Amino acid sequence: MKNRKTTIFSGPLGTRLGYDTFSAAVAIYFVTAIYLYHPYIQQFRPIQFVIPANCLIAAMGCFVLSRRWVNSFWACLYAGAIYGFCPFSLSFGAYHPLAGTVAAMMPWLFYPVVYFRAGLRKTVVEKVISIALALFPFAAVVLFFVVLRFRGGFPLPVSARMEIANISALVMPLTTDGHEFVISVYHVGIIVSLMGLLMRAMIHQVGISVVVGVGVALAFSVPVFVVSPAVWGAIPMLYLSIVAGLGMQAMAWSGRAEAKWLLLSVAAAMVVAGVLFMVSVFMVGVGGDETMIVRETSKMYLLAAVMVGCMFFVTRAGVQNRALRWAILCVGLGIDILLSARYFVDKVL
Repeated sequence: MKNRKTTIFSGPLGTRLGYDTFSAAVAIYFVTAIYLYHPYIQQFRPIQFVIPANCLIAAMGCFVLSRRWVNSFWACLYAGAIYGFCPFSLSFGAYHPLAGTVAAMMPWLFYPVVYFRAGLRKTVVEKVISIALALFPFAAVVLFFVVLRFRGGFPLPVSARMEIANISALVMPLTTDGHEFVISVYHVGIIVSLMGLLMRAMIHQVGISVVVGVGVALAFSVPVFVVSPAVWGAIPMLYLSIVAGLGMQAMAWSGRAEAKWLLLSVAAAMVVAGVLFMVSVFMVGVGGDETMIVRETSKMYLLAAVMVGCMFFVTRAGVQNRALRWAILCVGLGIDILLSARYFVDKVL
C-alpha cells in the first residue's frame, strides 16, 4: 500500500506514506470510532463530538509517528489503533470533552524531534537543536495548561494522576473504573509487545528511554506547572503503542531463528490465562461482574496464546505466506481491541 509518486510524509527509513495509505488509515479509524460511540451519538451535545474526534486524531498521530521505526502499514495501523482507542485515551471521555486534547496531540508534538533529529549529524549546534525539539512537547503541554488557567478553567482536574495501585491494569485493563487513567495495550497487545520490547532492547537509544522515563515520573507525581499529571501518561502510552506495532511486525516477519521468542510469548499468554481462570474460579460468589470480567480476560489471553501459537507453527514449518501471517495477527488483535474498547466505552459514558 505504498505510493511512491505522491507522498505526504517520508521517514528516514525510506518508508513513504502516500495519500492512499493515509486515507485508508483515516477511514479505518473513523469506522472504529463510529463502532465504539454509535450507541451514544444521538445523545451527544455538539461539543461531545470532540471525544471521538480526539481518539481519531490520536490514532492518526501515532500511525504517522510509528512510521519512523515500523515499515508495515498493518503494524503502524495497529499501533495507532492501540494509542487512539486504549483505556488511557478513552478515559478522558469521563471528564470534559476537551480533556483528551493533549493526549490526542502528543504524537504530533513529537513529530519534529523524531523525524528532524533522524537527519541530523552530530555537530554541537545540531545536538542543541535536537535537545530543544525533545523539550518542545513538554513546553507545549505546560503552555496549554497555563493558558487554560488564565482563562479560568481546566478540562481535567489538576489532581488527576496515575496511581501505583492500578499497575495491575497493564494486564487486566477492564477491571478498572472508566475514570481511572491506566497504561494498557489490552490483552493480546501485551503479549505482542513482549516481542516488540525484545526488538527495542537490541536498539540502544538512550534519548527515547530518558523521555519515556520522565513521562512516567511526571504521570505519577504531584502536579508540576499546574499540569494534570495524568496527561503525561500519554508519553509512555505512546511508546508502548509503537512497541506493540513493532512486535506485530516482528511476528509477521519472524523466521525460524525467532521461533523461540514466539514460543516464549505463547508460554507467557498461557500462564496469565491459567492464573486468571483459577482466580475467577475462586471468586465465584464474590461478585458477578468482577468474576465475569476476570474470566473474560483469561479468554482474551487464551486468544493471544492461540494466535501466537499459530504464528509459531507457521514459522517452524517454514511457511513464507506473509498474507496468512498478517491475517492471523489482524484477526486476533482486532477482536481484542474492538471488544475490549467497546466494553470500556460503556464504562466511561
